[in-house]
Amino acid sequence: MLSRGIRIQAIPKYNLMGLEHIYFVLKHSRKNLKFLSKIPFILDAWIGIGKKPIVLCRAAVPRPLGGYIADLDNVYNTTVTGPPWPSPPYNGPSEEPPKPSKPRFSLDKIDVGILSVLSIDACSPISTISSMLKIPVTKVRYHYSHHAKYAILERFIIDIPEENIIESLAFISTKKPFRTLEHLSQLTYIRSVSAGNEVLVLYMKLDSLRLWESTKKLIHMYGGDIEMFLLGEKIKENTIPWLLYRGKEWSIGGLELT
Repeated sequence: MLSRGIRIQAIPKYNLMGLEHIYFVLKHSRKNLKFLSKIPFILDAWIGIGKKPIVLCRAAVPRPLGGYIADLDNVYNTTVTGPPWPSPPYNGPSEEPPKPSKPRFSLDKIDVGILSVLSIDACSPISTISSMLKIPVTKVRYHYSHHAKYAILERFIIDIPEENIIESLAFISTKKPFRTLEHLSQLTYIRSVSAGNEVLVLYMKLDSLRLWESTKKLIHMYGGDIEMFLLGEKIKENTIPWLLYRGKEWSIGGLELT
């Protein structure tokens, strides 16, 4: 039995569902908060603590929508990465993560629906998933056992709540992201890593702002540029909007983005 507050989340292979895993930073304004409320693909959003009022977002978006977000005038930073990895992220810190192989079947709405539930609580029993999706238990069990469990489930991340902890996101630009991870792999306060093309996004839980400053100095020492944000109030937490999945494509035509 899990202790109170401990949560295990399933991380899906977003790319096999036609989604890009992205982080982006918006100016904090009523207009942008309204924009966020319209996008069902935003997974997490926090108020950023710093010199300027900002909103930090993590999303899994259909590729056309990712391009739309990147082109917005009010976006400070848009970073496309792979899904989060626990730290250290792979078998060897200098080794790139394995690319997921394509499944031998066609994903459907049920597969994506199962992953949407498990991404919030990976301990959800089949009966609960069935009830939430309003799909018969036998269908859910088959799709979980033959599709979701092996083909589109990447890994699990354990989230343990801690008191008096400072949460932070760091965006690192480096020409050698996996070599940089080798230097960072022993830092226990780095809880997950998302790696993209010459970029890393670190999610950190710090017990002191001195660690925050030390991490900046360490990254600069290894030739990388870093931008760090303290996370304040979490204003949005969502799961994959599985009802919009149409098989290889996502329905975004009905979204009013302007």
